[in-house]
Amino acid sequence: MLSTRPFHHFSPYASFEYLNAHQDSNVQYGTSYLPTKGKEAIMAPHVMANFGLTYDNRHFFANATVHYTGPQSVTLVGDERIPGYITDTISLGYRFSPFLVAKSPTFRLNFTNLTGSMVRTGTTGVADNYHAVTLLNGQHIAGSSGAQFYVEPRFSMTGTISTSF
Repeated sequence: MLSTRPFHHFSPYASFEYLNAHQDSNVQYGTSYLPTKGKEAIMAPHVMANFGLTYDNRHFFANATVHYTGPQSVTLVGDERIPGYITDTISLGYRFSPFLVAKSPTFRLNFTNLTGSMVRTGTTGVADNYHAVTLLNGQHIAGSSGAQFYVEPRFSMTGTISTSF
């Protein structure tokens, strides 16, 4: 992760992650095994990256981010994947001066998925396979319905009002 100290109240940052995760063994399926050894681990994208910009002048603050998640396997045998996707957020807020017993009244708005894109961001569970597979003992198993997915809401906005006493 790289970030800078504030320059005229702005602070850019970027982060990058690389993951190389594979399954070490075959998974038992009935009296045989699924051919999973060496396959990419499920829900383990190879690449994730974040880019953002923060602004803070002690009263007004804002943050904008773009997050990339690479493609990832969602079945044990690696025959179904979630494609890579991008999400974006913006947060805007204002810190008011202390007022009576409220020491730090703050108002914040959060906007998620500004582009309104429809993306699958995760799975509700693990599926063995999506297409027909030959087990290690030569037996064939039929394809399944595959994984079920979480979908990013097209756009959402939340707001908070908070303080300390």
